[in-house]
Amino acid sequence: MKLRIRSLADSEAGVYASEADQRLCVNRFLAGQSPPGGETLILLTSLDLQMRGCDSLFGYANRRRRVAVVSTFRLGADGEQRLSARMMNVIEHERGHLDGLKHCCTAGCIMSPARCVEDVDARSLERCASCRRPGPAWRARVAAVAICILVIAGAQGAASLVKVKSPPFSWRTDGALAAVLYRKQPVLVLPGEPQAKSAAAALNSLYAQITPPPIEATPEGRYAVLSAGGVRLAELDTRSTGGKDPLQFAQEWAARTRWLMRAKGEEAEGCPSCHIRRLDEVLAAAEMRRRRRW
Repeated sequence: MKLRIRSLADSEAGVYASEADQRLCVNRFLAGQSPPGGETLILLTSLDLQMRGCDSLFGYANRRRRVAVVSTFRLGADGEQRLSARMMNVIEHERGHLDGLKHCCTAGCIMSPARCVEDVDARSLERCASCRRPGPAWRARVAAVAICILVIAGAQGAASLVKVKSPPFSWRTDGALAAVLYRKQPVLVLPGEPQAKSAAAALNSLYAQITPPPIEATPEGRYAVLSAGGVRLAELDTRSTGGKDPLQFAQEWAARTRWLMRAKGEEAEGCPSCHIRRLDEVLAAAEMRRRRRW
């Protein structure tokens, strides 16, 4: 069964929070969730969880509805790495419940109950021999961990989300002209080093944003101007386009590069599924972390 993980904005979860202490009423909240057929759903929230008979709760799963909720409220504020590890642990624990597993008394088993963060830290991500199931269970667990890392990455904000060893755009001179490079491959020819250098820096700045402004192409005399968010990126003439109409060339280039900026990579790099198809989750996680800072 396909597992999906989604981060909730506080405004979305707050509808189900108690007026007295703004804790999320778990049973009422999960009763209102209905994942598509063939899916199980784990929802992430920064709100504390409330359930009768429980003083504290890291997460809760409703197997009948195929949905679980996990809260970061009690997972501590001692660093993103520790928070990420605990979050993955609780997600995997609740996924076990969605798979039909009950609490386990084996020390270190992911299905052992946790009453405090120290109990979470003491659990591994593994199921013990009696809880382990063959085949698809292992692959689904790996997928859950990978998705969780994605959500945490989104919470780091734009710069760390797309952090790379070196900026993707660079430039090089080629006689009187200069080329803007993406991953060391030329993507744009400009008349001179200053323009290429400036354009590469501006493109790297756009690339480092979760939701960069779109690149536009507009005519300006014999030039076609590329700009984004009010920033002028480059001016193209027939030298830059190999004799093609500058405006048409610029419009086509802008369309391709707008997608690249949003996707943070080509399809072959495996990025679009994260940065386009899961953008809502990344933005919600980023907002969650911004509110925690306050």
